[in-house]
Amino acid sequence: MSQPAIKDRIPPGEWLASGHLACPGCGGSIAMRLVLKALGPETIIASPAYAWTILTGPEPKPALRVPHLRVTSGTAAAAASG
Repeated sequence: MSQPAIKDRIPPGEWLASGHLACPGCGGSIAMRLVLKALGPETIIASPAYAWTILTGPEPKPALRVPHLRVTSGTAAAAASG
């Protein structure tokens, strides 16, 4: 019995929309897109101040379609745990 192709096992939802500020083909944006597809819409991202917080685009319409906490450096774990 053959398994379905990998492309058929990837969920259809897109949680990283167009409009992000990464360069076309950026490895970081491709990785984030695929990780978000795997984790799904119930994901919450807590990210410290680094390049990814800039790449998601300006507020109030960032390219992420999941909740995203932008926190100061070193506090992402504390913010994520509540």
